[in-house]
Amino acid sequence: MKKLFILLFVLVFLFSGFLWAQVKGKMSKGKATMVEASGASLWDHLKKVDYSNKWKMWPGKTALYKGTEPHGALLTTYVNGTALKAIQEKKGMLPAGSIVAKENYTPDKK
Repeated sequence: MKKLFILLFVLVFLFSGFLWAQVKGKMSKGKATMVEASGASLWDHLKKVDYSNKWKMWPGKTALYKGTEPHGALLTTYVNGTALKAIQEKKGMLPAGSIVAKENYTPDKK
C-alpha cells in the first residue's frame, strides 16, 4: 500500500510539473507559447520570435495589401503557427495562444 501511495504521488507530481511547463510555455515544441496580456510583453515576444521573418502571412494575403479604415493604407498581416492552423482548418475562432500581428503602412510604404 505504501509503494502504491508513493507511486501515485510521483505520478501526480510529474503530471503537475508537465502541466505547469505547458502553461509557462517551457515545452513549446509544436505548442503555443503563452504571452502575458500586455503590450510590452507582446512586443518583446514578437521581436524575440522574429515574427516578420519566421511567421507566415495571413492565408490569401500578400505583403503591403490595400487596407481599409481604421487601419493603414497598406497592411501586412502575420500569424503564428497556432493561428495559422486554426485559419487553415476553418475552426471559426482562433484558439488560446493565437497571435495575429498586423503592420500598418502609409501610402508611401512607411
